[in-house]
Amino acid sequence: MDGPSNRNVSTKLLCRHLLTLIVQCTRHPPIFFHPTNNKRRILRVEILGTVVSRERKPSFLKFLLDDGTGVIPCVIWLNQNSLHWKFARIQPSDLKLMAEMAMEDEETTVVGSVVRVRGQVCMYRDEIQIKVRDVMEERDPNAQTLHWVDCVRLAQT
Repeated sequence: MDGPSNRNVSTKLLCRHLLTLIVQCTRHPPIFFHPTNNKRRILRVEILGTVVSRERKPSFLKFLLDDGTGVIPCVIWLNQNSLHWKFARIQPSDLKLMAEMAMEDEETTVVGSVVRVRGQVCMYRDEIQIKVRDVMEERDPNAQTLHWVDCVRLAQT
């Protein structure tokens, strides 16, 4: 399940599952396992919920996402251009594109809007949060229900 072909696949989870992930901190970054099936390693996730708060800083945007089962912090880094040393293997044109996408994601995260977030699970000050890769506003009124059904079905497999 954790082969190279699955590294970029986002696992659909509810916030409740995210907040109860089993964390193995024997190495950095920590390894996360699904709470109902601890053989399933979680690298990237997809969650869907309502933006309930938002805090903008010069280098990042932090917002809280509530899906009805819990609230999870999500972070969009806005300072890709000033962190060029961290992205030494990334071309400058790609870095500029990443910065533009982060700004678009920032505009999408309005308090009260329903959004689908994909990103990497990480730890910050002993709390689980999502380092956002992309944000999409969800306009389909059935999306939350369908996401819940998918999450429950996937948790049972």
